[in-house]
Amino acid sequence: MNVRRAMRWFAFAVILVGAIALTIALIIESDVLQPWIRGVVTREIEQRTGTRVDMKTFHFEPWRLQAEIDGLTLHGLETSGSPPLFHADHASVSLRILSFFGRRIALDRLILDRPQVTVRIEKDGRGNLPKPAVQGKPFQLATLFNLQISLLQLRDGSASFNDRRVPLSMQGRNLEFALNYASAPGNAASYIGNFQWQQVAVAERTDRPFRFDISAKFTLHPSAFELNELVWKFPHSELDLEAELPSFAKTGWNLKYRGRLSLADVRTIFREPTIPDGLADFSGQAHYALATGNSDDWTASGYYKGHDIRLPYVYFHAGGMETWGDYQVARSKLVVPNLNVRALGGSLDGHLEMDFRGLAFRTQTHLRGA
Repeated sequence: MNVRRAMRWFAFAVILVGAIALTIALIIESDVLQPWIRGVVTREIEQRTGTRVDMKTFHFEPWRLQAEIDGLTLHGLETSGSPPLFHADHASVSLRILSFFGRRIALDRLILDRPQVTVRIEKDGRGNLPKPAVQGKPFQLATLFNLQISLLQLRDGSASFNDRRVPLSMQGRNLEFALNYASAPGNAASYIGNFQWQQVAVAERTDRPFRFDISAKFTLHPSAFELNELVWKFPHSELDLEAELPSFAKTGWNLKYRGRLSLADVRTIFREPTIPDGLADFSGQAHYALATGNSDDWTASGYYKGHDIRLPYVYFHAGGMETWGDYQVARSKLVVPNLNVRALGGSLDGHLEMDFRGLAFRTQTHLRGA
């Protein structure tokens, strides 16, 4: 008797819970709670980013944990009539539950149509980036962004920094982007960022994707910018770069770099099957002034070594070639004062000059033993 009564109560409880769940689902599907969910999402974005959020339309599908947003805009500190910090014509967001009881949710997929990012930093340090509310602590480190996205797609977008625009049309996996706001009494506040993205492919090459991984650490001061570290990894190549913009008023970049370049990657990127095989190790420093925006503003110097060079042509397929030397770049010209080449059983040394405008070059060399 007690067992039967317990079974009836259990069945009643299951039916009651099912009825409540069905009622909640019907309420959500009937758009009754859509404004409430929209408000929760808006407040969450505003609290995490310090921005003011606008949406034209918002719709959430609970069974697929997916939201569709039209006209998503994040306002920073831009003045009236200026472009917002961020805008996307359409955003498709998919969520994934990591822990139901722990309320842990991951951003599984984010697709942005025509995203526009606009960042401005004036010469006096004022800009449109948001600032968190000051808590009155001696030292404050507040998180503005802390994004983790399994799949991110940017379609037909662009990013602008002080009126310099770059296209944003790419996709990749496992994006992590953290941006912190650091302030201390007597010191100007700064933004500290950490970024990494894997298996990135440029959209224009979807017919033959060429993927790479990229990570960066940077610090944005009111009047200067530091790229503390950038690591760019291709299938067979890698670039390590440090860069500094000492002053937004003078707009001149200082760079230090080192890396390895595979000609096989160059052949794939530019789709030029006649490019030979080979590896080039290089390191150096460079300076770029943005005053006029032409190639004459580049200066660079460093050391390179090319090895394992092989010419795969039908009538000329020599291999085992090497070349090394120092180089200087200035006024659109490359100068290698101590050119060294080892090939065809001999060696060559001398001086090389090349004009980037037209790729005309001149050498003075001595050939031995070939």
